[in-house]
Amino acid sequence: MKILKNFKFLLFATIITSIISYLLPTISVYYLGNFINEISAKDNSKFNFYTILLITLVLNTAFFTIVSGFLKSKLELKFNLKLNENISNAIANSKAIDVEKNKSGTYLYWIEVRAKQISSTIFQSAFNSLLSISLMICSIFIIFFTSWKLALIGLLIVVITFIFPTFLSFIAAKINSKFGSNQEKYHALLKNNFDGFIMLYYLNKPDKFVQKSDKIIKKWIADFNKNKNKALLIEVINSGFFTFANLLFFFLIGYFIYFNNLQIGTVFILPSIFLNIVLAIKNTIKFLQDYNSFKKYIKIFSEYNKIENNKQEILISKIEFINVSYVKEEKTLIKNFSFSFQSGKKYALIDETGNLKTLLINLILKEEQEYQGTILINDMDLKEIDDYLLKNSISFLNSKSFIFKTSIYNNVALWDENEQNKVKNALAKSTLIDFDIEKTIEKDDELSTGEKQRINFARQFYRDKKVWILNEAYGNIDPENAEIIKNELFNDHNLLLINGVQNLNDENSYDEIINLEEQCI
Repeated sequence: MKILKNFKFLLFATIITSIISYLLPTISVYYLGNFINEISAKDNSKFNFYTILLITLVLNTAFFTIVSGFLKSKLELKFNLKLNENISNAIANSKAIDVEKNKSGTYLYWIEVRAKQISSTIFQSAFNSLLSISLMICSIFIIFFTSWKLALIGLLIVVITFIFPTFLSFIAAKINSKFGSNQEKYHALLKNNFDGFIMLYYLNKPDKFVQKSDKIIKKWIADFNKNKNKALLIEVINSGFFTFANLLFFFLIGYFIYFNNLQIGTVFILPSIFLNIVLAIKNTIKFLQDYNSFKKYIKIFSEYNKIENNKQEILISKIEFINVSYVKEEKTLIKNFSFSFQSGKKYALIDETGNLKTLLINLILKEEQEYQGTILINDMDLKEIDDYLLKNSISFLNSKSFIFKTSIYNNVALWDENEQNKVKNALAKSTLIDFDIEKTIEKDDELSTGEKQRINFARQFYRDKKVWILNEAYGNIDPENAEIIKNELFNDHNLLLINGVQNLNDENSYDEIINLEEQCI
């Protein structure tokens, strides 16, 4: 696994100490058997030697067991931290439109459930598989050293019992993968239902919330039981193969003891050595099954590196649409739209339905990229511009407001340090001049909806970008304060402003008004 590659030395050290801690008891049993054989033959010449050797082996076993356990815990901790970092980066690299399309339920499921599943299942499975394979190699050498005939027959049995369970493991992986995707779907549906609770509450329809939740949960449980029964059947079949292999090999050991007069110490260790080989195969098959079950998510979580706060930006002088068309589900939403937005000018996008202005804005923000034609930023193709560069150069605001439960200062500066004057200036432009920047917001209802939206504006004034794109951004602000904020924007003659609205009552303020229903279709 790619994540484990980040800790190669620690992984190597953990595997080596674990192998030693597993092999030492086997060696101890071997010499204990020989010791018993010597005592039975009334030969006490090596009594002291065997006593010291066995004590040494026991003490080393305890030492390496403790060390390997410590190293494994440390490795698991680093694995968990890296996995959660990767998940956070995968979410951070998502598009805003993905969250709006109710993928937030999926992302929450990744954090709440998927990370724990991968950590507990894949880490243990991968580690056990690596350890077991290493032990298997050691065990094969020991068996060949003891009896090459027994080793060859035993390995033949192992190969035969490996083939069919491996095939079954891939079937189980497909079942688990499909079940995992369904879990995310149910989680997203439940979250959507919870999001609608307040609306149903005020409509006096709480029973609808119960009915819908009950329906989703019942489907979830039915799907879980169906998957569990299939997985149980496959596990029973696999266990049957391994049980057969164990019995067959024990029969072979008995045969070789009777006809080949193996040493008593060898007789003691052979079953455990062969069990190491069988266990290695079983753990490897389990790892393959687990890995294939979570392969999609492991790939997603491994694709993104740590996000760097790159502050590079471009000074946008022009945003140009050239014969842009957008078709979705065989319906043409935009057809051969051409227009040039120029620096310093103010534009209104009028769209009574609200869909076209949102789509056009999403095209500029690269939230939607499946279009025909060309969109240029300063004569550069929009598709060739890095997302971070675009975000650093444009301020975007819609009607949704959000407040972090921290100070007013942090809500505006987003944890930048020593920018008190800049924050106060941004708040003044947003008609929040009386706000104490050190005040901490602890509850959602401490600020009105309009105040929250004005803090959103303050964030953008703080950023001081020369391209602003708004989509119904004034909707929650009272007319008097909205007018003051508009004047701040319109009086900035270097600012390119694109304002998407359904209805316009200040036509004279704009350099150009674009009726999207007339010009886009």
